[in-house]
Amino acid sequence: MLTNGMDARGQRHRKKVGLRRPTSEDLQRLRTWLTVEILPQDVSFERLQEMAVEWFVKQSLAPLELNSLERLLRSTTHALEADLFQAIDKLLNTVEH
Repeated sequence: MLTNGMDARGQRHRKKVGLRRPTSEDLQRLRTWLTVEILPQDVSFERLQEMAVEWFVKQSLAPLELNSLERLLRSTTHALEADLFQAIDKLLNTVEH
């Protein structure tokens, strides 16, 4: 019961300040922005969090809770690193053969 009341309060607050909850499409746009424009700059994790929150605000979206945001940032970073390592491995294998 308390969760429902807190959620309703949160909805009223977001509506009052003009922010909406991000959709899965919004989160995918954030991941793409991070992957293409931000992560290649090798910013600190703290700065990455700040930039993501700024992105949410610019999009008129309510930022994710800290734990969810950290999970999204870490998984996006990991995915970029995995793609990069795979591309390097492919290049190295091409050169060796």
